[in-house]
Amino acid sequence: FNYDSGTKEDLLSFLKDSKNEANKEGMHTIQDIKLVSMELTSDPEFSSKGHYVYDVLLDMKVHKTSDIYKNGISRHVFIFNETSEGLIIETVYFKGLVQ
Repeated sequence: FNYDSGTKEDLLSFLKDSKNEANKEGMHTIQDIKLVSMELTSDPEFSSKGHYVYDVLLDMKVHKTSDIYKNGISRHVFIFNETSEGLIIETVYFKGLVQ
């Protein structure tokens, strides 16, 4: 993700915190994750938000479910932008579990 420096430091602190890891909080709850598919999309809801928009299916197994981390196949929209430093992930939208 393309975070500002303050947000990036907060995220790194969260990830390095052994209590968060021990409690399986946030990203630490993911036990296993597999890429099911990743296809370029022209979805009008997202196409104006970045240079490249991908519809991504991820199959996750988690320790604790939450609004974002769920067992099963979930749909995400990844927004990529080209910069002078190369291609970056601008943001990711969680679209829910695939039925």
